[in-house]
Amino acid sequence: MDPVFCSKVDLWPVLVLVGGPVLVLEILLDGSGVNEHYANLVAVLIVAVVLGIFLWLYLSTRYTLTAEFLLVKSGPFCGRSCSTT
Repeated sequence: MDPVFCSKVDLWPVLVLVGGPVLVLEILLDGSGVNEHYANLVAVLIVAVVLGIFLWLYLSTRYTLTAEFLLVKSGPFCGRSCSTT
């Protein structure tokens, strides 16, 4: 059985990647003249989608070490690196 390693998740990238879009949406939607209720709804939906994608990528990242390859799986992405030995 090949060893599988999970990725370490720090809190600061999550705060930056979530806080950035929230701040930009607040600035853009605040002075846009759109009804505040609809602006808040759009902001919440966009943030929820972005959060969902980030959580999927962060929580599903795995590294599998085989005799020939290092296999990396993160969300919908996967890759393979040849061993140098």
